Amino acid sequence: LSDNNHGYLYSVDSSREWADSTLTCMPNQLRGFFEISCSAISAEAGDSGFRLLKHEQVPEVIPNFVFLDGPPLAAGEVAVDLLGMEDRLPQDFMLVVDKRRENTEFLKKHLKRHYTIEHGELTIFKLQPNGRSARTGSFSSGPEQ
Repeated sequence: LSDNNHGYLYSVDSSREWADSTLTCMPNQLRGFFEISCSAISAEAGDSGFRLLKHEQVPEVIPNFVFLDGPPLAAGEVAVDLLGMEDRLPQDFMLVVDKRRENTEFLKKHLKRHYTIEHGELTIFKLQPNGRSARTGSFSSGPEQ
């Protein structure tokens, strides 16, 4: 961020302890390039049988990159903040999900646009240009455009 003087990092955490830890780890040269906030989590029962978790306060931004590594989840819980902003995500959007396999499968079923997905230690979703799916390693959860 500081090298190209472009971009801004928003970090939203449900734990004040983790938010403070993230702040402590950030290098001084990035101080003007990020905002770390703490937000309570709301939960609701979904039609899918999962308990849907959302941060109550999320910055009003359109991200081109999201790293999904929180909030802490119990069995049958999934983080769904992205579903409410998916229609506004830019063509270069990328989502990286930590080892949340259940959450990954949920997102694959409920995201409406087309993504290439790469499985490894982390799972990477890349939004496909023009909504078209790549032939290998991809999935489509929405109609072809």
